[in-house]
Amino acid sequence: MLSAWPNGNGDAGLSLVEVTVALAILAFVAAVSLPRAPDLLARGQRSIERDQVELQLRDLGRRASREGHMIELAALPETGERDAIRLPAGWRLDAKPPVRYRLDGVCSGGTVTITAPGAPAMTYTLAPPFCRPVRR
Repeated sequence: MLSAWPNGNGDAGLSLVEVTVALAILAFVAAVSLPRAPDLLARGQRSIERDQVELQLRDLGRRASREGHMIELAALPETGERDAIRLPAGWRLDAKPPVRYRLDGVCSGGTVTITAPGAPAMTYTLAPPFCRPVRR
């Protein structure tokens, strides 16, 4: 039995071979996993941003009621600085046909496609009257 602590039987700890094998295994795991870390972080960030955009889509009817004016969701450029929805930098939104949210929160319905850099396009169906986004 291996022991890192002396037990009085002359066993003073791990041998050099055991430590070398453990370090080799640790180095192998690090070599396999570390190159993928930036990609995993980027995917995680994109997922968070997608969730935030979905929350904004879901809230547009309530926003129209709360703010007291109609909101129209149409094509948004990559700036993300538009009234209807704020997109992360580099993202695009296309609505066909343009989706209109009335003062009472009811919307006209349509299809929204959101494109993020380096990711496949996400398409949502907004079915009237309340237009909860359903991802296709």
